[in-house]
Amino acid sequence: MDNSSVELMEQNTPLIKAAETIVSTSLKKPIHFTSMERLTGPGGDSILYRCMSTSASFMIKKSAKSLLSVEHLN
Repeated sequence: MDNSSVELMEQNTPLIKAAETIVSTSLKKPIHFTSMERLTGPGGDSILYRCMSTSASFMIKKSAKSLLSVEHLN
């Protein structure tokens, strides 16, 4: 695992743990991601990651909600 993958995983620990839980529950076996790679560029409301485990790779999409204020509509 290269340094950029380690840093990316450290920055996204809550996302990684949640994704591991969801995937493990769905597959009915424990899954632990060993590395991850960001597939989308900077900006935008969604980020796509490829997360690898010892047995497979998974795509994880993180969506950010845009906050809209009525005051900013004028």
